[in-house]
This record gives sequence, C-alpha cells and structure tokens, in this order.
Amino acid sequence: MVRRAGIDDAPGVADLVRRAFSTQSRPTNPPSGALKETAADEVERGARRRGLARMTLGVRLELGDNRRLFASCGFEETTLHRHEGFSEPTWVTMERRLQ
Repeated sequence: MVRRAGIDDAPGVADLVRRAFSTQSRPTNPPSGALKETAADEVERGARRRGLARMTLGVRLELGDNRRLFASCGFEETTLHRHEGFSEPTWVTMERRLQ
C-alpha cells in the first residue's frame, strides 16, 4: 500500500535516501548531497510542498537511469543547474504538476 509519508516517517525516509545513494553504481562528481540527508531536511521539504500544485526534485545529469525513472513517474526536466566550481551544468530540476 502506498501512502503519504508523515513527520513520524522522516527518519526512515532520510535513512532510505542515504542507503540508496550509498550503493549507487557510479560515484558522482561532486559527491551527492543525498548522503547527508537528515530527517529535518525531509520534513522541511515536505512542509514547503504542502498546499502547492507541484512537486520538484533535483537529479544529477550523469545519472541517466534516475532521470528516466522520474520521467516515467511524470516528472519533466525544467532547469539546468551547476554545482559551485563547475562551468557546465551538473544537475537538473524536474517537476511534476499535481493538478
């Protein structure tokens, strides 16, 4: 059964994100910030999303499998970004409209 994660789920969600990224098949440059996710980070993002008509997430450009997965879930790439110290884009914002 799928359900919306609540505040009590935040530690588990943060742990899941860290575990998923710690076993990725290919390291990223710069290293993924997902490995530093905390329950507080997950709760803050969830609170900001409440009442909005869209969901957004960031995906590394070099992780094509992740980009394809989120695209198959209805997310569209919207804006390219680059990490500090990089001259070329390194990640993209993806958005899924909820309404």
